[in-house]
Amino acid sequence: MTLARRTFLQLSAGAAALAAASRLARAESYPARPVRIIVPYAPGGGTDLLAHLFGLWLAARLGQQFVVINRPGAGSNIATDMVVKSPPDGYTLLAFDAAAAINATLYDNLNFNFIRD
Repeated sequence: MTLARRTFLQLSAGAAALAAASRLARAESYPARPVRIIVPYAPGGGTDLLAHLFGLWLAARLGQQFVVINRPGAGSNIATDMVVKSPPDGYTLLAFDAAAAINATLYDNLNFNFIRD
């Protein structure tokens, strides 16, 4: 396959312009506001402790506050449902454990699909 000289030059110029334009376009830095970490258990447990430690670690590296919120109840389904219904913008995270997989097999009519949502 042979390319004409003009076609080759046009493709080269397009590739160079694309590389330069990608450097100019910058997205908003994440996170631009506080991030919520939802813990499906009462304060003081292992998952809560890990969420606090990760929140502190992420806050130190990303320069934004990470707030840990405890929503215990219904075998962690309340907190999971809260995160699933939140806007999909990356500012609401779920700290979960094996209970999420267990609940998917135990409960027939959950308001969410843990794998999909």
